[in-house]
Amino acid sequence: MSEHLPAELAVRVSGVNERAGTLVIFAETAAWSARLRYAVLELEPQIRAANATLHAVKVRVLPRS
Repeated sequence: MSEHLPAELAVRVSGVNERAGTLVIFAETAAWSARLRYAVLELEPQIRAANATLHAVKVRVLPRS
């Protein structure tokens, strides 16, 4: 997934998790989370095409430790 994101956003992704049909993409700050949400909206058709079992894609904040 991160290969489809602009480089400035890809490095701000702090994690990705899939649970019960929901793909959760974590950004390191709230500001990057907002920018990532817009990028994911554009990529969502590609993400769903790659994994037909997904029913939702969410973006959350998870600071790097």
